[in-house]
Amino acid sequence: MATMNTAGFSELTAPGVEMWMEEEAKLHKPAFTRIFALETTSRLYEDDSSIAGVDFPEEISEGGSSPEDEFLLGYTWRYEPKIYAKKIAITKLLELTDLYGQVSKPESRARELSKKAVMGRDVNAFAIFRNAFTSTVTYGDGKPFISTAHPRKDGGTAQSNTFSDGVQRALSYDNLKLLEDVVIEVYSNKGIPIDVGLNAKLILMVAPYNREAALQIAEADGTPGTADNSVNYFKGRNVDVFVNPYLSWRYAYKMGDTTSTDRETYDARYFLLDPYYTKKELKFKQLQDFDIKAWQDEDTSIWYTRVRDYYAVGISGWYGVAGSLGDGTTYSS
Repeated sequence: MATMNTAGFSELTAPGVEMWMEEEAKLHKPAFTRIFALETTSRLYEDDSSIAGVDFPEEISEGGSSPEDEFLLGYTWRYEPKIYAKKIAITKLLELTDLYGQVSKPESRARELSKKAVMGRDVNAFAIFRNAFTSTVTYGDGKPFISTAHPRKDGGTAQSNTFSDGVQRALSYDNLKLLEDVVIEVYSNKGIPIDVGLNAKLILMVAPYNREAALQIAEADGTPGTADNSVNYFKGRNVDVFVNPYLSWRYAYKMGDTTSTDRETYDARYFLLDPYYTKKELKFKQLQDFDIKAWQDEDTSIWYTRVRDYYAVGISGWYGVAGSLGDGTTYSS
């Protein structure tokens, strides 16, 4: 998964270094690949569009020609790869006086950088969801990712991918059924009904704070919160739970996505996704796998290790994703 170049530092030129990096990377499987399409690109930038929609076949007379469909592009997102890097430096004095033998261990440092490179991809990919309700972070139609008024490209009635009245209902069995209706009841940019949420098991994505409620909804034998023998609509058929740590307040605060200290309210948000459509519209475009380089400056005797990655993340369309802040407020954007 990672590529490694070494020079000038005897321990780091050993064949085991690359093995350390590969081993550590495999221990930390990326989370974003559950809902993002991972693609490799060689372009400085790429433009991508949301679904425009092909209309249904029409009845024609005997010998009649086939009606020609009109092509309509959706809203455009530009993918421009960014560079993500981190470097550590260890001086000779620090190496010689490392009391607990932790700072100067080449294997430990190499593994830590590999782990952070894998996690960094998830941290940046899921910023799309951490900022999904932020009015200043907009998708190609000028609206946030989760909006009560996504405009149709043909000028038709705007659509919502949250509760249409804007009330941000907390995660519950009944509220999740309502949100599933939101996922399903969408039209293409040409006003054509599309099969979102009908041909694939949906994913219920929550921050760790919401994990218990989510798992009860998905796994309870009967309807959660009832004592009768009613059937749990979601159990085993209609939803998989994805407890995603990168949605949580901890990462949002660390990355500057929020300045709020209200952790409980922030982590109450949840999303319902159709993975078939998200992998058409949520793209992670890498130039290459991340790479690591280690070297020693012969003059200063400083040992450097550096990780560098090149990728772009974006939203080519909002179909297949609905979300709620879960905090009871009325949201309008």
